[in-house]
Amino acid sequence: MAEKNTDKYYIIGQRIKNIRLSRGMTLEKFGALFDAAKGNVSKWEKGKSLPNPERIKAIAEFANISIEELTSGSDLITISKVEFNRLKEIERKYNEIKRLVNN
Repeated sequence: MAEKNTDKYYIIGQRIKNIRLSRGMTLEKFGALFDAAKGNVSKWEKGKSLPNPERIKAIAEFANISIEELTSGSDLITISKVEFNRLKEIERKYNEIKRLVNN
């Protein structure tokens, strides 16, 4: 029997977790979207198992990313629009302070 690639499972699990959290969803609500129990979602997020291919496809579609982005490649950072806007506001304030200090 082939050994699981636990590092890859963990990375995929963290991507799934980021998707769920960026939508402000509980394990139960996220799992319900994909006909999966909260325990299954927890196992995915911890890298203990992977969703089946149909669920992988559905999760990628839900996150508006490709299956390849979900399952391979470089690390993805998924943040909500609110988080993004907050970061942009922090950046704006930082640049303003920097401008004032340099003048």
